[in-house]
Amino acid sequence: MAKFIGDKEIPLNFITPHYAGNSNITAQKGLFTHFTDSINYTHIAKPDRTPLDSRLKPYIFENIYKGDEHHIFIKITLPKSEAASLYELLKSSGYGTARLFPGYDGVAKQLLEKR
Repeated sequence: MAKFIGDKEIPLNFITPHYAGNSNITAQKGLFTHFTDSINYTHIAKPDRTPLDSRLKPYIFENIYKGDEHHIFIKITLPKSEAASLYELLKSSGYGTARLFPGYDGVAKQLLEKR
């Protein structure tokens, strides 16, 4: 399915893998992105691990905004002192280790974290 910014199409696809047989990806609701602006056939056997924002930003500014300054991603850096508070917020919202990694190992790790 095509993705758009305004009336401009961007070559980005979201791919949902088959969840059957992989309890971790099912719990995490994982997906892949496929950015198809160009194909470099010399690297076709290896996946491109370039961060999505690094691929999208130049494409959008060159093809859609034509050099105008727009912010399409916002990076939020949390101070280390807030990590414990965020962890507690995530746990209280139901996102503990046992949910992200279902099975005995995830439950055991979450119980150890409570200590």
